[in-house]
Order: sequence, then C-alpha cells, then structure tokens
Amino acid sequence: MPRGEKRVPRLLCSNNPMPRYYRLVIWTASYPEPTKINHGMEMEAISITKEPLFIFGYEERSKYPEDQRIMDQKYEAGFIFGRWFSSICTDGELGFHHRSELTEIKEYEFKAWKRMVTP
Repeated sequence: MPRGEKRVPRLLCSNNPMPRYYRLVIWTASYPEPTKINHGMEMEAISITKEPLFIFGYEERSKYPEDQRIMDQKYEAGFIFGRWFSSICTDGELGFHHRSELTEIKEYEFKAWKRMVTP
C-alpha cells in the first residue's frame, strides 16, 4: 500500500463478528430507462415506481473461501458485501453496495422494517 494512504477497515471480521446494518434509498423515478448505477458495479435500476425504493441490509461474508480475495478488493474500493432486502425482494439478495450510498442503522430498525415488508 502506498505511503500515506489509509487502509479501508474490514467491517466484518473476527474482531467484529456482529454484522452492521444499513439503509439505502434509490430514487427509481429518476431512471427512465435501465441504467447502470452503484459506482460502476453491474446493477441496473429500472423505473418501476415513482416512489423511492428503500433497501435495507446487513453485512455478510461469503461462505466460499475462494471469494475472499475478490471481497477484499471490493472492500478496498469502498464496497460492502451483504444481503439486501426491499419491498420488491423480500427474501433478500446478495451483492455489493458502495459505502458512500449507505446509512448505518441499528439492528432493531432493520428488524422492524423487515417485519413490515415480509409477507
């Protein structure tokens, strides 16, 4: 690592076994056509509603050791790997979101939201 550069801390590691919880809002109405968003990651936002899409999630580690190198690179670039839930995807899906787009929330906030949208 170049001198003077800060290392992005691993948020979910052996020293911190508890996951962190996050919220993200995507204003899908501002994407009239499928659009690549999320800092160049392969993610498409499709305008399905004029309302904001609230996404809640928590950090998760991959269960595959061979994924660790890729995950470390993504963490260095500011991405958090997690399981993300929304009113559209109530079962949650795995993926990355950039730290700059996330707001950290408490576990009870995540659980309360999940109870509201889970069928």
